[in-house]
Amino acid sequence: MEEHPEEKKRFLRLLDLSLRSPKLPSKIVAAFLKRVCRLMVAHGITVEQSDKMWVVSFVANMIKRHPRCYRLVERKRKIHKPARQFEEDPYKAKEADPLKTKALKSSLWEIDVIMKDEFDEAVRNYAKLFKGDLSRKSSFFKCEEFTAVKEIER
Repeated sequence: MEEHPEEKKRFLRLLDLSLRSPKLPSKIVAAFLKRVCRLMVAHGITVEQSDKMWVVSFVANMIKRHPRCYRLVERKRKIHKPARQFEEDPYKAKEADPLKTKALKSSLWEIDVIMKDEFDEAVRNYAKLFKGDLSRKSSFFKCEEFTAVKEIER
């Protein structure tokens, strides 16, 4: 059971709000998305279902808000071999500077791993939203459906 659910909800909401700015460099957004997806693949068994669903929605929304990051999904579709491995990925996970991670030269192959290997069927099925064309979706995915959020006082 979570010790501080309200703080967690508030943090996730603030994270979402802080990364919405179109002025953020796409390289930074892509590096963040790669890092989050890597965490889901490497440590997903310890993450609650609602948090996994939130991450899938969040990644989809970030790709919609930052169109240059769409190449992470497109590049994944053009690769006709099984899911990429950590060693083959041009993304430099250990690089401290997000601008030097080469995240935009990579793909979100981790989403494929979630779609195929996630033990939770609901998460597997929800991740399939990446099979469709995200750019054609006119509305954003509601992360709040998976994590109810308190209104932020201004």
